[in-house]
Amino acid sequence: MAYFADLTPYAYSHTGEEIVWREWGELSYRPRYERRNVGWLAAPHPFEQGPVPAWFAGALLDIIDGPAVNECRGLHECEFCPPGTGPIAHPRPSRNWLAYYEIRVPAEPGVMFAAPSLIWHYVTAHDYRPPTAFVEAVRRYDAGWAAEPSPWIPPDAERDLWDRTGESPRPPGPRSTRWSALSRRSAPTPGGSPAGAAATPGPPSRSRP
Repeated sequence: MAYFADLTPYAYSHTGEEIVWREWGELSYRPRYERRNVGWLAAPHPFEQGPVPAWFAGALLDIIDGPAVNECRGLHECEFCPPGTGPIAHPRPSRNWLAYYEIRVPAEPGVMFAAPSLIWHYVTAHDYRPPTAFVEAVRRYDAGWAAEPSPWIPPDAERDLWDRTGESPRPPGPRSTRWSALSRRSAPTPGGSPAGAAATPGPPSRSRP
């Protein structure tokens, strides 16, 4: 996992894009908001430890169960666990693993917190205490930030729909080449779902390092 100090400008993505996984496909755009790092931990860098509110871990996991941002093909392992521990399993059946995508948490108008999904493991297994501003943002979190219309999603965002011809929805987990066939169609009506639309093969999905 790459290390970035808390509250520094986000710099993990090499493209500058945000790619948000939705139930119908991918929403991609260049953000018009500032992104600030939280929870990008790596050995041997020290990190803040201490108690968090009793509700925090569950609320954070609810966010991690929501819109996934910038999925990658591989799985990051926790550098603070004993060698050989392997990838960290997701504690709920909604996804197989942690540590292959990111989350976004609105902080204030024009500012988003950007965190790896492994942040939940750092909090619950290694006593990581995120900045107070992030804890408060989790308390106020509204999953509607990724639903259109939204002040966070620019009008020129691109939409890639999963190819659902004879296939079940893409399973939760790191990107797989067998799910790289997408169909690009016009934007769905805000608030509507294009899941039932007919699909044809389209360009391959984007890959992350």
